[in-house]
Amino acid sequence: MACLAYAVMGVLDHTRARITARIAARFLTQLDQRVFSLAMQSAQSGRRKEPQAALKDLTSIEKFIASPALLALFDLPWIPVFFVGIYLFHPLLGAMTLISGVALIVCHWEINGPADRPLLPRCSARKISRFRRSSI
Repeated sequence: MACLAYAVMGVLDHTRARITARIAARFLTQLDQRVFSLAMQSAQSGRRKEPQAALKDLTSIEKFIASPALLALFDLPWIPVFFVGIYLFHPLLGAMTLISGVALIVCHWEINGPADRPLLPRCSARKISRFRRSSI
């Protein structure tokens, strides 16, 4: 039974990945010519120095759409449903899942800290000077 569940999950995950890859490819083909022509027009008029930057940005968006990160964002709203489902299997499993999830969030917060905290105070002056020497 467990093998069947893993097989179904694998097939569904593969299908989702293929669907997002197709959506990303369609997105790129629909906007590629338009972005290219606008980038060339802005380069000819002198408004933009690097016209290839627009195409790189478009490719970055396409890669994000096709990436597993977007699929993870789609799974976020389902987390409470997963917790309830695990709790229905056994209350102890539900409690362990909830405690483990909170522990992961706390560990991540402690390791990475808030996103708005500046990076330089965490670096020592020796590391900064070593970086400056190596980048010359």
